[in-house]
Amino acid sequence: MSIDFNLVFEIVIYLSILGLLIYIVITYRNTLIAENKAYLINKELKIKLKLAKNKSELLNQKNILVEEINETVFLNFFEIIKQLLLLQKTILEEH
Repeated sequence: MSIDFNLVFEIVIYLSILGLLIYIVITYRNTLIAENKAYLINKELKIKLKLAKNKSELLNQKNILVEEINETVFLNFFEIIKQLLLLQKTILEEH
């Protein structure tokens, strides 16, 4: 039984080509899966970014409102103290 060297060589080449084709298909499939995962992560991150921007804007508006309220309360606080001191002065002068 003599095996022809060319036949063995052709079988090795065909198996190598088949192996490479299988490797290419698996790599392509993995690439598509990775691309799909990256797309979903990108989409999720865009939604999170939008929510974070909305939250940031809301917090900025609240901060502005608190600053305005603080200024108003601060000014009214001194006015109330002034009125109380005048009332105390008036009460002390009457006695």
